[in-house]
Amino acid sequence: MRALVVDAGNTNLKLAIFEDGKLKFLVISSYAFLERLMVPDYDVGILVSTVKSLNPMLLRIFPRLFVLSPKELKIKSEYSLDLVGADRIAGCYPFIRSKKDAIIVISGTSITINVVKNGVFYGGPILPPFSNIKRAYGILAIEKIRGDTERAINSAIEGMFNGGLETLVGELKKNYKINQIFVSDDLPYKIRGAKRIEYPVIFGAYQLLLDTLEYPLW
Repeated sequence: MRALVVDAGNTNLKLAIFEDGKLKFLVISSYAFLERLMVPDYDVGILVSTVKSLNPMLLRIFPRLFVLSPKELKIKSEYSLDLVGADRIAGCYPFIRSKKDAIIVISGTSITINVVKNGVFYGGPILPPFSNIKRAYGILAIEKIRGDTERAINSAIEGMFNGGLETLVGELKKNYKINQIFVSDDLPYKIRGAKRIEYPVIFGAYQLLLDTLEYPLW
């Protein structure tokens, strides 16, 4: 069976083809090139979308897709499944499924910190993009700052961002008594003791699709 995973994020689109449990094809594209994308044939697929307004177009271009709707999933959650992003659930699904206690940090347009304990999804903090934080501090509005001064200010803000991320993860470890930390491989920041995993949303969505085909999860 060939399966398609469509990860439609706020910034770009990831398309992956799995065959016999192995990732065979992966492309990351901006939405501007969506109509031109050449995707291999597939039998069935799953759409993980954080931009619901694009779903009708995506379903037209890529038929035979299940649409991941967290609120319809049969999973245990202490976080409102009406509000949670489908990408967060997909990225955490393997840990929910295996009931493996973990903190999962997923990098995207925003950075989400997710807690799974005893098979229950607890959600967690969402950090806005670093560029938004810079704008919030007014750095980009100060046109006269350039060169070493600009680099020094940006470095300080990035240091606070990175330190804040690690502090948040540390507090969650302590509060939930969880030792295992996993971060998506593209996370541009280091977290001590964390294990990097490749494309957690893509691989999680694929596992969810397989389980749904075997036993409906929603």
